[in-house]
Amino acid sequence: MLALGVGIAAVGAQTLLADPQGLASEGLVGVPIGMVFAFGGLMLAVPARFTRFRAVAAAVLVTAMALTADWIAFGPGERHFGARVGAGIVGAHGNPGETLGRAAFGLGAVILDLFALFLWVRGFRRGWRGVETPPPNLPD
Repeated sequence: MLALGVGIAAVGAQTLLADPQGLASEGLVGVPIGMVFAFGGLMLAVPARFTRFRAVAAAVLVTAMALTADWIAFGPGERHFGARVGAGIVGAHGNPGETLGRAAFGLGAVILDLFALFLWVRGFRRGWRGVETPPPNLPD
């Protein structure tokens, strides 16, 4: 996951740098998506005893998820959304439209933004100490 994420972020950055539209570029979304994969892989690869490193990585992961949702909801350009509802064999699908899709992603983006802000503030206040779990009670 880490290597995949770094690759996606690199392709997104290359596309962004090559596009004269700058921050309005479609390549912009590739960078935070790649960061989500990269930091997700990093969280899986780093042992639990490195609590500070894992706490910072978790904050970056949530921030990258928030940036992705922010770009989908509030970024420039046209968006196309699809919707499906299924129950067993029976299902329905449709096109909810750009406004409803952006509103749904906007709500999720605001929630993720607040959660990322919480993680960063908490991290700086506590010195990036992760969740301390006591050692398991082993029988004597």
